[in-house]
Amino acid sequence: MSGSGVMAPIFTLKRQSRMEQGLPRDLDTVVFCNFNKIDKFDWQSVGVWMSIMRRVPKSVLWLLEPSKTDKSGPDQDDQGPVLKQRLLSIAAAAGIAPNRLAFAPRVEKDAHLSRMLAADLFLDTFTYGAHSTATDALRAGMPVLTVAGPAFPSRVGLSLYASLCSNTPVASGVAESGDPSASPLCPFDILVRHSVRDFEDVAAAIVSSPESIMSVQR
Repeated sequence: MSGSGVMAPIFTLKRQSRMEQGLPRDLDTVVFCNFNKIDKFDWQSVGVWMSIMRRVPKSVLWLLEPSKTDKSGPDQDDQGPVLKQRLLSIAAAAGIAPNRLAFAPRVEKDAHLSRMLAADLFLDTFTYGAHSTATDALRAGMPVLTVAGPAFPSRVGLSLYASLCSNTPVASGVAESGDPSASPLCPFDILVRHSVRDFEDVAAAIVSSPESIMSVQR
């Protein structure tokens, strides 16, 4: 964040093409993403992502390539391939073809921020939401759809948007409540939802047309 507390998009980054990232080159295909480490994933979040993909048939989900988790000891085998296969199996059980899941290798921060712009919408996790990952996404101009949960780990997305809205002149009242939806004029209020069902509905609605996507890509 800048000194004024406003998240500054990095406009100087070169937008990388989808083909360079191994994503569908067809711009009619919606690219959902989540670049959290896999240990932040919970069954409910993954289940809702699969439901969103069923509602948006022409879509893919772009995830960070799993690697050895923090829970694995130094002498244990890399669990990345096992975790990746588990995700693919979950998708298949939900009726999602394996080729609709894409995996991004770990790269340096600048390259990661740049490639993010090949996606359309970041789908947050519910129990333990994106923290620094959400900050990176917003800096890169990637909209993050989040649910304001009951505890701090699930409310970081809300806090980030509250910070943005409190520095937006039309969003009076947000700073007092800490809730972007406190002001109907807050430009980010559609991206902070208060139920999982609403999260799913809004995700499908936002990507329903190019105009809807562009309205939240700031």
